[in-house]
Amino acid sequence: MECCCGGRSGGTSRSHPVRGGGVEVVSVAGESQKKEQKTTLPHIFILPVGPLQCNCIIIADPLSLECIVIDPGGNADAILAQCKDYKIKYILITHGHFDHIMGTQGLQETAKQHNGKLGLHPADSFLYTAAALQVQSFTHTSPDAAAAINLPDTDLDLADDLTLTIGHTTASISVRVLHTPGHSPGSCCFVFTFPGTRQQLLASGDTLFFGSIGRTDLPGSDTQAILTSIRDKLFKTLGDNTVVIPGHGPRTTIGHEKASNPFVRVTNSTTHSTTQSTTTTT
Repeated sequence: MECCCGGRSGGTSRSHPVRGGGVEVVSVAGESQKKEQKTTLPHIFILPVGPLQCNCIIIADPLSLECIVIDPGGNADAILAQCKDYKIKYILITHGHFDHIMGTQGLQETAKQHNGKLGLHPADSFLYTAAALQVQSFTHTSPDAAAAINLPDTDLDLADDLTLTIGHTTASISVRVLHTPGHSPGSCCFVFTFPGTRQQLLASGDTLFFGSIGRTDLPGSDTQAILTSIRDKLFKTLGDNTVVIPGHGPRTTIGHEKASNPFVRVTNSTTHSTTQSTTTTT
């Protein structure tokens, strides 16, 4: 099975800490924070889903029990089971490739019970509506099986600098949309800010990986655009300690990628961009 996510060769790889449908729990609590502060910190889960083990991210507010689901790429039942104690307010899609969207149908039906929205950047609508063709092309699914795919319509247009919130007004979790074209025309990253901590978290989709970047040999992709997106939208605006959860594979930080990513590393205040042949990996 071919992978449409990317992961260019060039960096030292490491295995994902959670595989085979397991759930990784992420903490943004600092060691010095008081116990009462930690009870208000978000609940963050990573579920590798679908045949390409897309990192589906669930971020929930423990007080309002509202949550955001990012990139439900498959295994909708498992995602819903993890969300059973929460109200899905937003389903956010980083980009329209099939391995990031195939669980939307089951989730959207549940999200609508709480007026939840399904968000995608309009520039990737052509990919989203061609989900059946993507599945058939990348997974060699039969035409009849692919034709049965029927994803729900999106009802929230994502745009650069759009900010969404969950939780109570005085202590809300906010997410800011960064339009980061390159892997696809409508690729987006999501920057989360949490009450009670200065720690930020970036859901980078298939734009930035641990030691790598997304593929740019696919319809609508652009090598120069992805390098510019990473340099100008991520490296220049986010702190080095920002935790990065990519669309596939292990977590990293902005600082780590600035220092060691062979495609976009920063040395002496200069971003070095390297282009090499793309290797398809999972």
